[in-house]
Amino acid sequence: MRYGVPVDFGLLSVDIDRNDWWVWNAISDAYRPAVVIAEINAHIAPPGSRTVAYDASSMWDGATDYHGASITALCCLVRGSRRSKTNALVCRLAV
Repeated sequence: MRYGVPVDFGLLSVDIDRNDWWVWNAISDAYRPAVVIAEINAHIAPPGSRTVAYDASSMWDGATDYHGASITALCCLVRGSRRSKTNALVCRLAV
């Protein structure tokens, strides 16, 4: 348990307007949330699997469609985690 967060917990919400996929990916092998709420880029329709390039100093400018990740990319992240116990992915559309 790091920072007082148990490995298995109920809910993870990720909404940081650009690097959501990258943050979730960085913690996905250490923690196992049952449900994840994440913002998706609704401009990337399935089966497109894309995410923006990681840039810690950049934020979404609000004017372009270049932000976040597609729903397919987030689903692949859930399925690809070695320790995933995520049972549900709830998405918030960013349009």
